Amino acid sequence: MPLPRLLLTLTLLLGTALAAPLQYAEIVGAKAQGNTVTLTLNYVDVFFAEPADAAKVIKLGDYKTAQEFYDANPSGIYIRDVNPKLRTLKTDAKTVFNLVCLKNDGGLQRVSQADFLRALNGKNALPCRWPFYGLVFMKLEGTRILEISQQYLP
Repeated sequence: MPLPRLLLTLTLLLGTALAAPLQYAEIVGAKAQGNTVTLTLNYVDVFFAEPADAAKVIKLGDYKTAQEFYDANPSGIYIRDVNPKLRTLKTDAKTVFNLVCLKNDGGLQRVSQADFLRALNGKNALPCRWPFYGLVFMKLEGTRILEISQQYLP
């Protein structure tokens, strides 16, 4: 199973278990104050090189054929941002933070809030570090972030 599909499958299963919607976003700002991080986010749509997602982007008018979609996105991930509205959400002491670690089952490693912020600022000293471009997926309960995870970008 390709890595993006595996990560999506795992996150969807985990999201279903928590009964929380999954939202992709680009972090454009982060401010920590105690156990709370205020994040400024730009929500995005993420599509993977799967037939169902190819059909969606064709229906949206982004590509004419599935092959055109696959050829234009060799990484297997297509990010679409059609709404520039920024949102502000906060984490709390119960928020789970994850960074990409392909050595682990599921491809993610649970980390502290401080390690997540260090990685976001380019100072990740963890053994499984990957460049963090600010793209995340979140499990939400209303406006509360239950879990926030770095999205792997090949």
